[in-house]
Amino acid sequence: KDANLNGIGRFYSEILGGKLAKLDNDVVQIEMGPLQTLTFVPKEGITTDSHVDLREEEVGENDERMPEGCPAYPGNYGIHISLYVADLASAYQRAADLGVAYVNTRFSRRAYTLEQAIDDCMFRTLDVVDPENIQDGPILQLEHEVRSVVKRDGTKYKSCPFDAIPEGCAGSPPLQS
Repeated sequence: KDANLNGIGRFYSEILGGKLAKLDNDVVQIEMGPLQTLTFVPKEGITTDSHVDLREEEVGENDERMPEGCPAYPGNYGIHISLYVADLASAYQRAADLGVAYVNTRFSRRAYTLEQAIDDCMFRTLDVVDPENIQDGPILQLEHEVRSVVKRDGTKYKSCPFDAIPEGCAGSPPLQS
């Protein structure tokens, strides 16, 4: 399948809130934060699923975090990347609305819902899709651990590598009662 660099750029800018820094026939580069940039270059022999190792796993009936009716997800033992977004709640909602929010069952932190994503300061995606052509399916599969810079109370999340909270990072909305 031909590289859909435009679709990759749209995914990161429209869904995860990145800024398109460069786009041409040979590369797409997205600024995900003040110190994070993702660059994609087409390569021969790379397939949609080159970066995943999906395995069916039994989640167990004792996973109290899993809401009733929630789909079972396979565990991914392939590579993943971590990135920080300025507004986790909005990014999660857009990913969930697009159907690309993902739960990797091999990890104990599992964000099945927006509230869980906010509490855990993270959620995951697996499928990179073109928001304008969802019906075409994934352009590539690459697990993303999408992290918040800030916790629900607005303080910096413990594993955030930044010395200070970058300007423009949104605090999470208060918990709904």
